[in-house]
Amino acid sequence: MTRFGDWAERFKPVARARTHLLAAALLWTVVGLGLAAAGIAWSFGSAFPWSLLLAVAGVAAGVVKGRFVILKMADRNTARIIARVTAAASLDSWPRRPGFSSPQ
Repeated sequence: MTRFGDWAERFKPVARARTHLLAAALLWTVVGLGLAAAGIAWSFGSAFPWSLLLAVAGVAAGVVKGRFVILKMADRNTARIIARVTAAASLDSWPRRPGFSSPQ
């Protein structure tokens, strides 16, 4: 292994899969609550009948997107985290792109 590879392996941050799943759940819960708050503030900034219509349409769109898009992505990411227990910031988890070489 190269000198950089030895250093990267020695200082690679590693956590259990359970810790990664908890961090991801907390992160996306905060993001979802922030988006919901922004959407509610935006929809109720308009006149009453329109605000109710916008709120109902937003909730319906969110449920549909959550069921058909987000659930699949969450399952795929959960499987990836469980299969590969490395830290998100580790060099080993960087995407493989032309011009980027793995430290291994």
